[in-house]
Amino acid sequence: MPVVHALGRQSRRFSELELALPGTTPRALTAALKDLTEAGLVRRDLRDDYPPTTAYRLTTAGGSLVTPLVTLHAAVSGAVASDDGAPRTPG
Repeated sequence: MPVVHALGRQSRRFSELELALPGTTPRALTAALKDLTEAGLVRRDLRDDYPPTTAYRLTTAGGSLVTPLVTLHAAVSGAVASDDGAPRTPG
């Protein structure tokens, strides 16, 4: 869910999301945004600017995922940082 994390609590244009998600291809980002929009987690807003622009933002349901994702990321990052690389033995 990197797109959900990148959107956070703000609206972003496609190019801003590309910058926030280095290594993500435009095709993959487009597919992710489409899937999240269809799932009701992201809303696509057409702005009446000149030239017209499109922005993406989290819906209420999508916004409810931000805190758990941040917590999960912190937990995983902490676990990886504390792993000394030694093989683990059961028990």
